[in-house]
Amino acid sequence: MGQLVDRRGDALGAGKESPGGELAEEDAERVQDLFRTHMSHVLYEVAAIEHGDFVQARQWIARMDTALRTLDALHLAVAHRRDREVLTADEGVADAGPTFELDVELMRAGDSS
Repeated sequence: MGQLVDRRGDALGAGKESPGGELAEEDAERVQDLFRTHMSHVLYEVAAIEHGDFVQARQWIARMDTALRTLDALHLAVAHRRDREVLTADEGVADAGPTFELDVELMRAGDSS
């Protein structure tokens, strides 16, 4: 199974999942460590959620033409308001992007070799 990598090619996990489909504890720790490193290098932008973002997310979910979940819709609504690209490993989020005229990039699964 391939590794999940970020845009720079850094591995986000070893591709191992626990029986429930979640990341194994060791992989989850590796992802958290990489996230902290990325945050310390200001590779992500942290944005406050505003009331209008909740309204937008609710409207998008109510359309029922995507498989968006609440938090995914909220994430996209904030990105939409701030005119930001979204980088995701979630195919449902990536598929919803064009529906709402959002720039969403699906992270690729890389070779573990």
